Amino acid sequence: MATIDYQLTTRLYRIICPDPLSLGEYQIDLLPSAQNKQIKQHLKHCPHCRQEAINLKNFLPDPLLDHRPSFNQRIKIWIAERVSPEPMPPMTGMPAFALRGEAEDAGPLFYQAGDVQLTLEIQDDPEHPGYKTILGLVLGTALSEMAAHLWQAGRPLATSPVDELGNFIFSQLAAGQYELILAGSDVEIHVQDLQI
Repeated sequence: MATIDYQLTTRLYRIICPDPLSLGEYQIDLLPSAQNKQIKQHLKHCPHCRQEAINLKNFLPDPLLDHRPSFNQRIKIWIAERVSPEPMPPMTGMPAFALRGEAEDAGPLFYQAGDVQLTLEIQDDPEHPGYKTILGLVLGTALSEMAAHLWQAGRPLATSPVDELGNFIFSQLAAGQYELILAGSDVEIHVQDLQI
């Protein structure tokens, strides 16, 4: 009888527990809400999974803060400067029209940081009236593993991956002052005092 009891215990040990992958996805909030609720309820009753979740929390870094370099890592940090676009040469003898109602700073914003050029365009968010969208384009650096991080008041707000062409987007942004940080494997570019 003891052998049967031992075999059942070893085979049924933690059979109702979620697998480690699901616990990891729960920890970084990637699960659908129904599955998230199930694991949350399970953690209330299972000390083994609760301890595993604590270990995962200590092990997994905050994805919004992982752009900060370690001490032994060499990284270039540049503060981007706003530059004006190249003016068009005047065409003599051609009539010029003035547009009324246009803001003098309407249009894309151009930044330079070392060899890297950054273009930002701030538009109304078509899906969320009253909010803005930032469309960005990065040129002049390796784009692999690059991400754009948006900060406000010293706190991380959102992260957007930079695609292979250098594009990134942030949407549903309220008016205010932001800081944009583009972080790659060996370069970090800061756009400070970005007013939306």
